[in-house]
Amino acid sequence: MYRLMLADDERATREGILSGMNWRKLGIAPVDAATNGLDALEQAERNAPDILLTDIKMPKMNGIELAKQIRQLNPYCSLLIISGYPEKGILRSAIQLRAINFVDKPVELPQLDEQLQLAVAEQDSMHERRDLLRDELGFLLSQKVADAGKINALKAKLYPGETTDLQRPFAASHS
Repeated sequence: MYRLMLADDERATREGILSGMNWRKLGIAPVDAATNGLDALEQAERNAPDILLTDIKMPKMNGIELAKQIRQLNPYCSLLIISGYPEKGILRSAIQLRAINFVDKPVELPQLDEQLQLAVAEQDSMHERRDLLRDELGFLLSQKVADAGKINALKAKLYPGETTDLQRPFAASHS
C-alpha cells in the first residue's frame, strides 16, 4: 500500500476525492489530506508520501512549490497536479517536476482513478527497480575486491541527493 497526500484548499473538491475513490482497491492507504500547501508539507515531513495529488493554486504555498519540497523529502514521490487554470507556466513546471499528469478541475473521478492507477504502477516499477539495485549493491559489497565506482554509482541511483562516499556506512534500512 502506498501513502498519498491530497492537498487542495477547496473543501468540496477535497472531500469529493476523499469519499469518492476506492483507495484500498487502488493500493493506497493511508490518505492524508491538507487544506493548503504549508499544512501538506508539515504532514509530509512527518510521513513522506509516495504519491502527491495537489492543487496548484492554494494559500500559504502553491502546489508547484509543495511538489518541489516533497520531492526533496522523497525523490521517488509520484506527482499528480490538479488545476482549473491551464496556464503554460504551470504545465511547464509540472513537466520539469516529472509529474505523471495534469488533472483538470472540476475533477472527474473516473479520470482521477485512471491517473492514480498510473501513479501506483509507477510506484510498483520504482520499487522493483530499487529492489534489483539493492540486490546488485549487496552482491558488489560481498565481493572480496569491491569496485568502488560501481558501488557508488548504484548508491547514487538508490539514494539520489545523498552522499555516495564509501566512507559513509551503507544503511540497509533505507527504503
